[in-house]
Amino acid sequence: MGESMMSLKANGFEVKNIITWNKSNAMPNLTRRFLTHTTEFVIWAVKGKGWIFNYDKLKEFNPGHFIRAKRD
Repeated sequence: MGESMMSLKANGFEVKNIITWNKSNAMPNLTRRFLTHTTEFVIWAVKGKGWIFNYDKLKEFNPGHFIRAKRD
């Protein structure tokens, strides 16, 4: 993930947040040789100064919940 963030920055993007997506029903590790991956990460990056974060629109998808950097 660090390399992705460095590449974004090198191409003029500004990383605003890293969102952790918790996979509640992740695919099991059948080999049992390492831990099961139960999270994924989303890098939110913007380019330029004209970006918009529409909090109210996002709340329509999650009524009654605070918007956090962790998704279930």
